[in-house]
Amino acid sequence: MARTAYTFSEVQIPVFDSPTFKGGYQPWMQLMYDTMIHETPAGAEPGLATAWTFPDDKTVELTLREGVKFQDGTPFNAAAVKFSWDRVMASTTMLKGASLKSMTAVEAPADNKVIVRLNAPYAYDWKNYLLRGSIYLSVVSPTAAQKAGDGFSANPVGAGAGPYGFASYTKGQKVTLTASPNYWDPQTIGLSGVEFVNTAGGAPTLAGLKSGSLDVAFANGGANINAAKAQGLKIANTVVRPDWNYGGYFCGSKTPFNNVAARRAVLYALNRDAFVSGPYGGYAKVNPTTIPTTSPDFPGDTVPNPYAYDVAKAKAALAAAGVAPGTTITALADPTDLNAATLQVLQSQLDAVGLKLEITPSANAFADIRTKQPDIYFQGSGFPYASQGIFFEPNGVANYCNFDNPDLTRSLAAALDTSITADQQKQRWADFQRIYYDVVPGFNLADIEQATITTSAVSGVPADKDPSSGLAQAWAGISMKK
Repeated sequence: MARTAYTFSEVQIPVFDSPTFKGGYQPWMQLMYDTMIHETPAGAEPGLATAWTFPDDKTVELTLREGVKFQDGTPFNAAAVKFSWDRVMASTTMLKGASLKSMTAVEAPADNKVIVRLNAPYAYDWKNYLLRGSIYLSVVSPTAAQKAGDGFSANPVGAGAGPYGFASYTKGQKVTLTASPNYWDPQTIGLSGVEFVNTAGGAPTLAGLKSGSLDVAFANGGANINAAKAQGLKIANTVVRPDWNYGGYFCGSKTPFNNVAARRAVLYALNRDAFVSGPYGGYAKVNPTTIPTTSPDFPGDTVPNPYAYDVAKAKAALAAAGVAPGTTITALADPTDLNAATLQVLQSQLDAVGLKLEITPSANAFADIRTKQPDIYFQGSGFPYASQGIFFEPNGVANYCNFDNPDLTRSLAAALDTSITADQQKQRWADFQRIYYDVVPGFNLADIEQATITTSAVSGVPADKDPSSGLAQAWAGISMKK
């Protein structure tokens, strides 16, 4: 049993069933349910689906892996997928983005065939995000769900087709999973189970590893990684995720950031090297784009950053926007752990150009941004770049100030076209980034490395995958000395 440190949010409590999801990251769900597509550094590989096609931008067609069984021994098939995703569509309490809301019908024409109908062009988002995770689209055993009745979502024993199944949840303390005897790829299971133990980040986590009460932990940025090294702990890997970006978004409908010059001023004020060398401790790479440097879509030098760090230009842009020196602005953020140090640097850099940044703390940003209307929303925990439209598209679930730029929206839609080649896709992402720089809905800082820290008893952590994701392929082969 690998005892794994993970901080439970006081607001975003652990969730074990997609229709009850209300926010937060739930890595145990990825291990419980597995995913249709396995995302690897080499590209997409078959998971619960062996093939996926997109006849148009409103249709998803899947060929399911045959012979798969749920942890309760019942068959995984198209009927189970339809049962599960119909439950997602029916949920009125689940937090859903536009791409998930677009699902209008799930068809099961054969035991191994599923067709999903969408009412908007979000097939790309399904291909590159939703089908690669199970937090939003977990497939549950209909038998287990019907047997458990109303208590299923809190106790989904035997419900998944992933490598590790739900065993128990001790409120506020731990989530316990045990190895599934029915997993379709049994040689990848090296543990008797995985236990996610509620542990504060930083010193408490490192202390747990040193004492042996924890076996695995995760960290991003430099302070925690360097502290772990100093204490003689094992840094099993450091990985830049190819799908996540880190940065913030502006409230573009009220002063001062309804003026694009003010938004550009913030970009001129950013000395990204200071973030990399400071809070990120060297475990990051400067990246002003919304597309990670490890992604095949990264535009590189073909789209130069027009906002190189320049305090004088930042002050001039603020003056052009009519923003007086000393103006106070607000940023909504989770001000803990790595974010705390990052926000301090951001405050210092904005202060140098005449903006006083006040932090509005939030443990559940998606619930707070529309009511609190901050000038900036800082999402330092990372977000898939293919889904960034939620922050600036007219119907985006996180477009809290109703930002609307038709050119940007059209450009994103063009980049998300599933019918184009990889080269065309990269070109369209480059075109998107140029427009993004022009209209400035937000800003990005750097690609942050995710580190897996373990005791010496743990082995088999993959060098090129991030186990903090909870994805089955990232845990494949991890084992412990007995």
